[in-house]
Amino acid sequence: EQARTAAQEGRVEAAHLLLVHAQDIVFELNVALDLEIWPEGAALAELYRYLTNRLVEANLRKSPDIIADCSDHVHPLVEAWQSALVISQRERESVATTSPMAAAASTPAVSAAGLGRTYTA
Repeated sequence: EQARTAAQEGRVEAAHLLLVHAQDIVFELNVALDLEIWPEGAALAELYRYLTNRLVEANLRKSPDIIADCSDHVHPLVEAWQSALVISQRERESVATTSPMAAAASTPAVSAAGLGRTYTA
């Protein structure tokens, strides 16, 4: 939405930076998608390619309409990721209440900067 507003207001540099940031995010999502592990992800990979092409076009034209099209495709993905996060957190909480050892194993380790020690949160 910020890129669309910037494009509508003629803030070319702001729109450019925001659209490049969106392109970077889509690129990283596409790179992280492993079709060998999840072959059904091919449709998602196709969506990422489509979004990349549209974001580049939106950036070249500074087109609020193309940016809106991209947003329309991204919003369901955001909702899906948010739902997956909630499910993941519930599963983690379920493991924590059933097994203290499993809870400790699923807790991420955080390294203290420069101290060479690892702490579990």
